[in-house]
Amino acid sequence: MREYEPIRIRPLTLRGVFGITWKVFGRRLGALVGYGFLYFLIVLLVAGVSVLPTLLPLLSQPDVHPSEAEVLRIVSGSLMTVLLTLLGSLLLALLVAPVYSGTLYGEMSARIYGSASSVGLMLKRSKYSLKRFFTTTLCYMLAAFAIAFVVNILASVLVTFVTLFAALGTLPSLLSSGAFHAGAGMIVPVVLGVLLLLVVELAGMSFLLFVYPIAVNEPVKNFAAVKRSFQLVWKRFGRVLGCELIVLGVAFLAALLIVLCFVLALSLANAAAAAVLGVLAALGYAAFVLFLGPYEAALATVLYFDSRVRLEGTAWLGEPEQPQESAQPDPAWQEPVQQPGDGSPEA
Repeated sequence: MREYEPIRIRPLTLRGVFGITWKVFGRRLGALVGYGFLYFLIVLLVAGVSVLPTLLPLLSQPDVHPSEAEVLRIVSGSLMTVLLTLLGSLLLALLVAPVYSGTLYGEMSARIYGSASSVGLMLKRSKYSLKRFFTTTLCYMLAAFAIAFVVNILASVLVTFVTLFAALGTLPSLLSSGAFHAGAGMIVPVVLGVLLLLVVELAGMSFLLFVYPIAVNEPVKNFAAVKRSFQLVWKRFGRVLGCELIVLGVAFLAALLIVLCFVLALSLANAAAAAVLGVLAALGYAAFVLFLGPYEAALATVLYFDSRVRLEGTAWLGEPEQPQESAQPDPAWQEPVQQPGDGSPEA
């Protein structure tokens, strides 16, 4: 374990939130990436085992016209792939996710208090995360399903209105030329509808953003942690959603750049150049996934600390209460990286 100066959390500006998030994220960044890489390998292993029953009959089939027995093998292999995919998804959701999320969010809170662990120490803590966060993860999943159900209802209503406005937008061209044209009257409502749907979905899932930080830092778990997360996020909903939208925008641009690299690789006539560009794009995607997960955890933890300090003061951090400080951001925290102070060790 490596020790750092604890980070004093005070009511933060938007710049302060991202500044402290980057500081928490950057402490022993290699350990975070290494631990995330192990989780990434587990996901790849489960996915690889799931598709094997489908791939093996196809790879061992040299004939263009397979026999009935070989077709039966391919069909049975496909059914086995579906079954293994369901079992693998349950394995990842019920066993791997509590271990990874619980350890990762615990590490982020520890970094605020001044401690940063190595990959080995995080692995040692992982065996305790399953027992501690298993039921909380189940409650998180149920709450996420409920939110997704509500979002789907809103999506169906939104799709109806978008379809109506898109149809009305095509009427002028249809009446003037007698032919259908996908003009701006159709494209603009569709694009706006998709963007609005993404914002609604992100807004709904934002209410669960503090579940793991709460389970780590408070004697609360299961549905009580979900309820507590709803309460804290609701009181700071604009700040939480705004930060999530900023991260989503950056992530979208990065993903778009990676997709463009893949498309460019497929369009190149030079096979060697296409292969190199394709490999670089794949590596860029892997790095993007490895960095995005820990950064999201760091941001959620910082937003949780900021929201709780604004609403409850600093006494729960073991620091003396400072009246009226939570009402306005501290000007000294416009540059949070340069203002570390004393804190309390993690409980």
